[in-house]
Amino acid sequence: MLYSKIKRYKYRLLKDEFFILNENIGYKFENKFLKIFYDSILVRSGYAWDGASGFTIDTKNSMRASLIHDVFYQCLREEILPLSLKEYADSLFKKILIEDGMNSVRANIWYLAVKSFGKNSVKPSNFKLVAP
Repeated sequence: MLYSKIKRYKYRLLKDEFFILNENIGYKFENKFLKIFYDSILVRSGYAWDGASGFTIDTKNSMRASLIHDVFYQCLREEILPLSLKEYADSLFKKILIEDGMNSVRANIWYLAVKSFGKNSVKPSNFKLVAP
């Protein structure tokens, strides 16, 4: 994954990143930065995100997971995707953390944190996808 550090968020994607989801989420959507197509998500170059949140440190094995998790949470907040997908987003987060080499104990702690404390981050808001 290729990204750079920036000021407004924390990171900007420098190369498109494609995720095959482990199930059909039943939704499609497309804009300048995202293409969601039922069982896959394309995050386009230029998308900005803030990495892992809370009392943690961004590490190489957390970057892809934080990217796709932030995409999901942003889409939940903006009502592009239904709130019922929060549990799926949190589980996918954990799965990618482990796939990318994070210790399963640490990944489970991170998963429990987003599962327990992520509710406010998915509440609908006026925040919209914009260029950084």
